[in-house]
Amino acid sequence: MWIITKHQCSDHLQEGQVIELITEMAQYTFASYADQFIQSFKSQLQDIPQTNAFAAVHLYKAKEVDMKTVEIWKTTITGEMKRKLITLEYVH
Repeated sequence: MWIITKHQCSDHLQEGQVIELITEMAQYTFASYADQFIQSFKSQLQDIPQTNAFAAVHLYKAKEVDMKTVEIWKTTITGEMKRKLITLEYVH
């Protein structure tokens, strides 16, 4: 089970959809390691519709902290980490 810690989340539509995706993944994914979660996140992120000038795949990144911890970041258009949205930690 993945435990979610929210940090700086806004009420923008696209960001809300990303957070909803992460919440669902944390509850229903079979991934128990960070790299598995990240791969699943990347593939499912493509399904979020573009609501502004940029698609979600270009503005949200998952970063592995260790084997059982993932951080989700909002990035700039150049890919630099801008704001940490969520930390996920896997626990048994």
